[in-house]
Amino acid sequence: MMNRRTQGPKALSRLALSLLLGVQVAPAAQAQSPSLPAKPAEPNRDAAGGRHEGIKVHGHWVIDVRNPDGSLAQHRDFENALAPGGATELVQFLAGATTPGTWGIMLSGSPAPCGAAGEPVPCYLFEPRARVIGVAFGPKNVVVSRDFERIQIVLSGTATASQDTSVTKVATSLGMCAATASPTACTEAGETNGDGGTNGGGGFFTFALSSPAGPFTPVPVKPGQIIQVTVTISFS
Repeated sequence: MMNRRTQGPKALSRLALSLLLGVQVAPAAQAQSPSLPAKPAEPNRDAAGGRHEGIKVHGHWVIDVRNPDGSLAQHRDFENALAPGGATELVQFLAGATTPGTWGIMLSGSPAPCGAAGEPVPCYLFEPRARVIGVAFGPKNVVVSRDFERIQIVLSGTATASQDTSVTKVATSLGMCAATASPTACTEAGETNGDGGTNGGGGFFTFALSSPAGPFTPVPVKPGQIIQVTVTISFS
């Protein structure tokens, strides 16, 4: 009995020591097996193996329709998209293949909101210096403002409605000249009629159609009302 009692504490001490050493040794064993470093995330790349970074062109529209007394009748605030023709023009300008001309704004519907009584046509608004051929409609009152800090171009102009209808289609346009022309000498207008024809080249830069789920709902107008338009084209 005495032998068991004297050996009992020693046995317990050895057991405690072995457990302690076991706890201390376990991390060391783990440290001897280094884990593989985490693989860094691969950047997005396109099919050609390069980085994939998008450049977006934004067209922000504000349309206010005012009565002859200046009161506000309608207001729309929406975004529209770069048209395929606009993308083509950008490539041509950046490549030095063409020189940009003058800006225009188009407002249309069914029937179109401008033109003489019984002869509806789209409202085409042009810059004062625009060279427009064979177009009896379209005031030359578009003002172009450039903001290089915000990287944006602001177009603004007005038209007087002559039809009882709704604006359901809008677009901006930009004319173009040969690469040998200087920007100040290029006065060509862009899209100037509803069937896709142009004066001097160029076409729709941004474009949008109204719909209940689209960028904007139709804008009702009546004869004599003033349509005020502001378009901000920006890049991000």
